[in-house]
Amino acid sequence: MAAPGGGYSAGAKACKTGKSATVEELIEMMNKRSGVKAEYATGDAERYLKIIGAEGSHMLDEAGNSHILLRKDVATRRTALHEWLHRYFQSKKGGPSPGEDDMIEAFLERHKKLLGLDE
Repeated sequence: MAAPGGGYSAGAKACKTGKSATVEELIEMMNKRSGVKAEYATGDAERYLKIIGAEGSHMLDEAGNSHILLRKDVATRRTALHEWLHRYFQSKKGGPSPGEDDMIEAFLERHKKLLGLDE
């Protein structure tokens, strides 16, 4: 899928190469949005994600800014898109909703071919 003006789309395909965007490229794309800081977790944040068994995390602060942390050792493109969808839903509703994880996983599973997650 080509994004307007070329480059990558959130569907994670490169318009020029036809290859799926890497996790690093997805992080780069996320950081182009205002109010978003996406990065690999380090230090205490990385330890916390490991303790709870999470590949990533999304937090929405009181000002409406999103913080997406991914574990470099295990995060996949699916993880990055999952956390991006948390950002979308939580920014619309002002915080997390019951069943949000299940809804996101169902969406990603339903659209895995379109999003290039079956590669």
